[in-house]
Amino acid sequence: MAREPAFEEILCESSGVTVIVSPFPADLWNSLQARAERDNPDPEPPKKTIKVVDGTEEIDDLSDPAYQEALGAARLARSAFIGECVLDICVQVKDPDAWEGKVERLARYTDMSDDPEDRRLVFLRQYALRTADDFERAVESAYLQMMVTDKEVAARVRSFRREMARAASDVPVAPGSDEEERVDIQPEVPGD
Repeated sequence: MAREPAFEEILCESSGVTVIVSPFPADLWNSLQARAERDNPDPEPPKKTIKVVDGTEEIDDLSDPAYQEALGAARLARSAFIGECVLDICVQVKDPDAWEGKVERLARYTDMSDDPEDRRLVFLRQYALRTADDFERAVESAYLQMMVTDKEVAARVRSFRREMARAASDVPVAPGSDEEERVDIQPEVPGD
């Protein structure tokens, strides 16, 4: 018997749209990261000269404001690329027919194509996931679902249940200083 996939439903509070997020394909993650790095590499840091015991030395100036700005832009571009891929592959509108009127209204004001997948992506980006919080929750959900397997969840639940069922006499004693030999290091406050 085939098992039903466990997708997460997320209500986008800014729009009222509920999206269904599926796990990101694990095998795709590394190649996606590699492409994001290739297309948007970290910039080369500028050099600065510092004095050392026997003269000077040239090192990377990682605190240079222009470098920090370019580094931030590269990281943002990589994140945007990955986010777009997650939207394309993992995020669906729960009841697309209920939102078709909004899609048509968006089409009036944008260069939306007639392709259903392009329309879905435009609707997600420009209407459903209208805040950074909504977008981040959807991307994070796809990523986290990829990382946790059913076996891991079952093992964690079993471990938690064993720990909760443990009788008080079964609680292991943590190693540490003997309570009788404890030294009080806090000075006494006059008047206590």
